[in-house]
Amino acid sequence: MTSNDTAIVKKDGDWWLGWIEEVPGVNAQEKTKSKLMASLKEVLAGALDGLVSFRKLEIFFKGVK
Repeated sequence: MTSNDTAIVKKDGDWWLGWIEEVPGVNAQEKTKSKLMASLKEVLAGALDGLVSFRKLEIFFKGVK
């Protein structure tokens, strides 16, 4: 599975802020842009892993009455 997501990044004072446009709740702030990108990748991976786990759980329980 390949995903093309859009990272929105901006500098605000001493901080770099960023979020993934397609996945609500995936955001981060860091002191450097490179650390921000690494954090966003980590948070996105966790969010997608949670989504996949939830979907597997939903499929597992499908048909249970």
